[in-house]
Amino acid sequence: MFVTSTTYSGALGSLDAADLHCQSAASAAGLPGRYRAWLSDGTSSAAERITNEGPWYTTGGDLAFESRLALVEGAPSADLLSENGGNVLGAGASGPWTGTTTGGAATGQDCDGWTNASADVSATLGSAKSADPQWGGGELTLPCNAKAPLICVEVL
Repeated sequence: MFVTSTTYSGALGSLDAADLHCQSAASAAGLPGRYRAWLSDGTSSAAERITNEGPWYTTGGDLAFESRLALVEGAPSADLLSENGGNVLGAGASGPWTGTTTGGAATGQDCDGWTNASADVSATLGSAKSADPQWGGGELTLPCNAKAPLICVEVL
């Protein structure tokens, strides 16, 4: 799993469009497998979208989550890196878009279903940081006209 090195406004288009961003980033970096964005909207939660049982590793080879239960209820055991293995969430960088609670459920703050890039609308962010229970979402938000990366999870 990884965090995209590219950032996007909240107008991603849809969950399927966000999945294509993840798949394109993975393919360009030579990562095998199929990827989905860790995102929720009004019809689907991030936790529902990731159905395999794990484990998941960072692009640096470190174990991030040993199981689906850890993915939904825990925190990564290592910082999530970019598709190229670099750290994209340095000082001053916003966390990734998620629209998701700490448990992987939809928050309702999702840039109007990932279609709106207005400053008047916001979406929930994650951190993608090790040991952070809000790695995949929580209470932080960002206006949808800002840019943030995506968390991408390999799925079977």
